[in-house]
Formats: sequence, C-alpha cells, structure tokens
Amino acid sequence: MWKLLRYKPQLPQASLKNPHDGKIKRSKCAAIVKRSIMRLVVVVCLMWLAVCESRRLSRCEVVRIFKQQGLEGFEGFNLGNYVCMAYWESKWKTHKVRDSSEMGKDYGIFQINSFKWCEDGTVGGKNLCKLPCGDLLKDNLKASIDCLKLIVRREGLKSWDTWDNYCNGRKMSRWVRGCGLM
Repeated sequence: MWKLLRYKPQLPQASLKNPHDGKIKRSKCAAIVKRSIMRLVVVVCLMWLAVCESRRLSRCEVVRIFKQQGLEGFEGFNLGNYVCMAYWESKWKTHKVRDSSEMGKDYGIFQINSFKWCEDGTVGGKNLCKLPCGDLLKDNLKASIDCLKLIVRREGLKSWDTWDNYCNGRKMSRWVRGCGLM
C-alpha cells in the first residue's frame, strides 16, 4: 500500500528531450497568468485613480453652487466672472493640486495658494484663510468659497491671472446661460 501512495509516474525518455515538455508549458502558462494578473491590477488601479483623483463639476453645477454660496454680485462681480475664473484655474476639478510658479502649491477649484492663504506646511506660509489646504479639495465648496471671498475682499479678482487674462472685460453671460438662473 505504501508503494501506491509514493508512486510517481515516469515520463518516457523521449518527452524529456522534447523542448515543449510539461515544464516549459507550465512556465509559459505561469508567465501568461502573471502578465494577465498584472494587467488586471494596473487596469483596476487606473480606474480607481480616475474615480478618486478628482471630481469635475459641470458648468451648471458650478453656477448653482456659486449662486447658493452668495457669489452673484459679490464685491461687484457677476456670477459669470467666478465661473469663468474657476474654469480657467482648474477646469472645475475640486481636487486639483499643482506646484505654484511662485511659492507653495495651488489647491482646489480656485487654485488657492498655500503660501499666503492656507496651511500645508509651506515654510513662511501665512494661512490668511485660517484653514488647512486639504479643506480646499473637498467636493463641498464652502471652505473654498469662504476663502475666495476673503481674497476677493482684500485683492479683488485680479489676484488670479487667469481671470485677468481670460475673463476680465469679456461677456460673462455665456458662463451661466442655460443653467436655469435667468
């Protein structure tokens, strides 16, 4: 009985010389499975990153949120000015972060700079909005809009080069048209 349990079938000598014997087939199969698993992992990670990286709001979502938060007419600027500036700063992506050309990083839908306006550990940062920069990355835009209001009160919309270059002096009604506010 012990012989039956220890029995290992012997392969014929001819198959050992064959370059396509079981070992090679198994190693090729294992390599294919590994590559397939790696591809699947990469695809899943890319899908996850696309979902988690940021939320891009639609133009009308931005218009509604900005109006609800009191930006219509704020400091003499109509709503279109804020929608236009936010588009050119972040394409309405709430989680956007980029290195600033000056100092610190720019955060959120308005790309508010960390050196002057929020706290991210930037050496010499002032944190005039009195909030962590991470608060500017939330889909709830209340912190971003509150900080924007402080900036606009102190410096106006000219604080954003994109507003001055792409929005200032242009027709702003197109930014709110069709969003049910007229």
